[in-house]
Amino acid sequence: MFTSFSTNAADPKRVVTYAIDQTTGGLTRVSNVATGGGPNDVRIDTTGNYAYTCNSRNPASISAFSVNKV
Repeated sequence: MFTSFSTNAADPKRVVTYAIDQTTGGLTRVSNVATGGGPNDVRIDTTGNYAYTCNSRNPASISAFSVNKV
């Protein structure tokens, strides 16, 4: 399964995770998690086990998440 992470413009304190269908390219929402205010970037560590967001709203912060591989 391939995964896409996206910040959520409708709710600027959340990150949405989507599964990508390898045949159709369609997206299915997997999760919608709270972060610090204003996440503007999502990065995955080299092991694929952790995701990080850079949050730009006051106070600026970094949020860390474990990645559940399916």
